[in-house]
Amino acid sequence: MKKILIFATFVIAFLLRALSLGFLPSSLPAAILGTLTIIAFYFFLRKNEPKGAESLALVAAFLLAINPWHILTSRYSWQLNLLLLGIIVVLSFFFHFDWQRKIKKTVVLVFFSQVFFFPLKIILDKDYLLERYFSHFSAGFLFFNGNWSLVNRVFSYQGVMFFLDVVFLILGLSALIRKERSKLENLMLLWLLLAPLPSLLLPGLPSLISYNFVIPLVFVAAKGVQELIDILKKVVCPVRVLGYLLLGGGYAFCFLRFLDLAFHRL
Repeated sequence: MKKILIFATFVIAFLLRALSLGFLPSSLPAAILGTLTIIAFYFFLRKNEPKGAESLALVAAFLLAINPWHILTSRYSWQLNLLLLGIIVVLSFFFHFDWQRKIKKTVVLVFFSQVFFFPLKIILDKDYLLERYFSHFSAGFLFFNGNWSLVNRVFSYQGVMFFLDVVFLILGLSALIRKERSKLENLMLLWLLLAPLPSLLLPGLPSLISYNFVIPLVFVAAKGVQELIDILKKVVCPVRVLGYLLLGGGYAFCFLRFLDLAFHRL
């Protein structure tokens, strides 16, 4: 059953990015890269998350497959799609090594070296940079207006995440903060904090420059969904079924709203 769900997730991901849905042009190479990113993300989590790896990986892959930010961006032939896939593949490769090795420390240091440029930038324009950084965590950017003007203005009422994700982002962050974390979870939290930084160093729209931000956001939301699933497993059957129906129905509503915005605001 899980293999069928995994295969269905990848097929849905490809169709949402490759087919002409009436609201966006689609590039087949970009759609392939976007789908490969989801596949790589799934196997990366399954390989490196010790607790509930397969369940978490499947939930995260599905959330990434239907994520508005990833769908919209991976329908265009932008280098961002190749970059995001490359980041996940490189991280997958280095997770096979012992984290104590010097080479791994060097790679992590180089990967996040941009943080050392911030003191000068903040001194030069502190208010603007801080506002730009925290705008990535605002309700407006995440849930109401993802700053799509360069992608497609018809999505002015759609954030980079779904409304329902706010519940699972809170649950996921709560779980990551209060429990003992794995190396992968520590990496995702660090990624969550550092992903908005390129938008401070380069001009342009946060929705494009900070595109890799989608990965830790989806991961945290998936942790929240997994927390809910773990809770539902402990309750009586009728309540469990109702919980699953509300979960599936909630995401179905959010996704149909996303499509409705696309088709009716042309």
